[in-house]
Amino acid sequence: MGETIDVVVLDGAGRDAFLEYAHAHGAAHDDSYLAPEDLAGFDPAVEPAVLAVGADGQTLGATSAMLDGYRQTGAARLRILHATDAHAYEPMLDRLETLVPADVSRLFLFLPEHAGEVEDVLSARGFVTTRRAYILKHGDPSRAQGCERPSGTEVRPALPSAADDWAHVVNSAFRGEPGRYDMTPERASEILARTRVIRGGTLIAWRNGTPAGVVLTVGDADDPLLAEVEGLAVVPGHQGVGLGRTLLCAACRAAADDGRLAVHLSVSTNNRRAIALYLDAGFSVDDVRVCWERVRESG
Repeated sequence: MGETIDVVVLDGAGRDAFLEYAHAHGAAHDDSYLAPEDLAGFDPAVEPAVLAVGADGQTLGATSAMLDGYRQTGAARLRILHATDAHAYEPMLDRLETLVPADVSRLFLFLPEHAGEVEDVLSARGFVTTRRAYILKHGDPSRAQGCERPSGTEVRPALPSAADDWAHVVNSAFRGEPGRYDMTPERASEILARTRVIRGGTLIAWRNGTPAGVVLTVGDADDPLLAEVEGLAVVPGHQGVGLGRTLLCAACRAAADDGRLAVHLSVSTNNRRAIALYLDAGFSVDDVRVCWERVRESG
């Protein structure tokens, strides 16, 4: 038996405890939304969240459901689901689900393969694995190849002022993909203004006067020697001409120029075309993430 566990619904007073726990433990499962700029915007008034607390007042676990953006697709993504005492998972999920609005029909999260006891809890609650993503790594970004631009292409720095064009490219490239929702220009502007952005590797490509592709490269929030290509998108009508390769090469070289010794990115295991590009560019599989999803009962 585990120790006595209370589940506390977060309000303003519990925000600091949530942030402290998320920073300390969240990356053990998924750190996609745990960077400082992501957590800075965390607000339990709009993102339901709970803490599991032991008899001594120590935080034993945390979970929350991100609604912003995802809700328009009928979904919520768990920012974190982690517990130092496995007995905390069930009561945390029970309480969190009562806080998620009824119009949210799907809950999902990403975990590493072989994540341990949390997998048994999710399976018992009706979560199933729906897709996977590779975490790829390039161990020498200075040697990236393929920077030659396709004819008729102009590559410009992607500043916040390019937010409208950025959102257009991203939405055109990824609309309808699982787990995706349309990006707003406001959100694009916030992304492009972040302090971790590596400017030389954050670009927008124009072909024949039309925004055709984008790449976003950021420094790792915890390791000054790592960078991440957070986004690479090419409008479908401009694919197949080498534009993605050009942007990827520029991102890697900019990361190297910024002193980064390795570059990471993630890609769906179903996206064979992108995987082939990344492997050919010198990336290799470093890890795997698994999406767990549950469809909630209506009514």
